[in-house]
Amino acid sequence: MKKILMVTVAAAVCLTLISPALGQTKAITWRCHSVLNANSEEVRNLMWFCDQVKQRTSGRLEINVFPGGALGIPVQEVYRSLKAGAVEMAMDFSEFQQGDAPALSLDSRFYLWGNRSQRWAVHELINPLRKKILEEDWNIILLGGFPLYNTLDGIVSNINGSTWADFKGKKIRVSAPDSKKVFELCGTSSVYMPLGETYQALKTGVIDGIDTSPRSVIERSLNEVAKYFVNVGQPGTVLWSCEFYVGKRHWENLPADIQKIVLDCAGDAARKGACESADPRTEKVYLDKMKASGMTIKYFSEEELDKSRQAALKVFWEFVEGTKDPRTLQVFELLKPYVPQAAK
Repeated sequence: MKKILMVTVAAAVCLTLISPALGQTKAITWRCHSVLNANSEEVRNLMWFCDQVKQRTSGRLEINVFPGGALGIPVQEVYRSLKAGAVEMAMDFSEFQQGDAPALSLDSRFYLWGNRSQRWAVHELINPLRKKILEEDWNIILLGGFPLYNTLDGIVSNINGSTWADFKGKKIRVSAPDSKKVFELCGTSSVYMPLGETYQALKTGVIDGIDTSPRSVIERSLNEVAKYFVNVGQPGTVLWSCEFYVGKRHWENLPADIQKIVLDCAGDAARKGACESADPRTEKVYLDKMKASGMTIKYFSEEELDKSRQAALKVFWEFVEGTKDPRTLQVFELLKPYVPQAAK
């Protein structure tokens, strides 16, 4: 009897010691917000990242992706949602958070840079400061990022134009405050409008054109209501970054070994995404579909492209000279040597 009692006590002690360990092996589940649609190449890369995390952690961390804004997070409130702990992770763009954090999109202003290589080099230059701002101001951990897969920017319309003068006074839908000012300096009458409303608006003549990418033309079926696409910025320079964000409170709850795996997977996804984004075939798929549907693809001359850039430089310098935001001024000090003054 005494022997049985000792065995029972020993078993109970073992269970007590083992129970915490069993609790620690319980799978952690995160939700990841993305505004992009499920069939986008960027979301597929995000899914690849999540699969790698699950595989390399042996299922200890599982990240479920909710594309197309399925979690109901407002487009311009992603940083707020992460800071509040409303969602664990997101793949998003600093450009959409200009209202809350204008400093973090200062390097990606429309038509500012001369070529793709310079644009991405500048992005990498400010990346350490970007991480610092996100962590200190927003309690967000920046895991990494890669360029958005579409970098050709132009006007979709039924206007057979090849100069800014051809679009003078025309109502062109734009997507960001800086591009609105650039388009107005170049003579258009720019307007804001949700991208989902542009098909009907262009079809009915409410607007005359849309500033967007070849991918959006196909995904939004704009090729059904427009005949022309004309590139108005240096190819490859309208380059936003898909960034992987994690709320700090959730990050700090991860064991150190899982944190390292997540960072390794994010680095691999960033390099993979950068290669795919830089591949000309990625965007050519959409251009070919546009041509096959009967659209004409046109390109501004170097002279017209310079008008785009000079307008962008003017808007950039007016913004930084008028701001008092300390974070924006911090970023500006890094960018300043590489941004020329606008022509007089």
